[in-house]
Amino acid sequence: MKFSEFLLQESSTSALESALKDIRTEFRKPNNGIDQQGKKNGDKILDTLLASVSDKKTFSRYYDKFQAELPDTMDYIVDELLDRMKVDNIDELFAKAYGITESVRPFKKGDKIKIKKEWQDRDDDKYEWYVVDDEEKGKVTISPKISAMRIQPTQIVMTDMIELDT
Repeated sequence: MKFSEFLLQESSTSALESALKDIRTEFRKPNNGIDQQGKKNGDKILDTLLASVSDKKTFSRYYDKFQAELPDTMDYIVDELLDRMKVDNIDELFAKAYGITESVRPFKKGDKIKIKKEWQDRDDDKYEWYVVDDEEKGKVTISPKISAMRIQPTQIVMTDMIELDT
């Protein structure tokens, strides 16, 4: 289940729409600490999600698109959504939605991981991959160990794209 589907499942359309409108109002206020580009991105996202909130498939598609293109703005919007919709037991709800019955250990700095086959780019499996910083909000920074490079490349991935390498 995708998070967008989870949001739609766990809330009424009217509650979601109301929360999105409240967030859009906050984005449009002057002197709210959000820069012009953030406001522009937020307006685009919120207007699009509001227009599609009654069609689950379209809402989910746009949500995923914006999450991929503008992850920082989407993270802010999702945090605001969960707060406004009074979702304070998010871990418990996710566990229920995904059928998780035992706790899952978060990724920690230094963990040796591998990228799941469906997310690998060509030659990813030739490198040893490590977690660069602790998991936060379902994301983690990873890096391959390449001895010939002084500065190691990094990338941020969703934690469902990787697994511990034992």
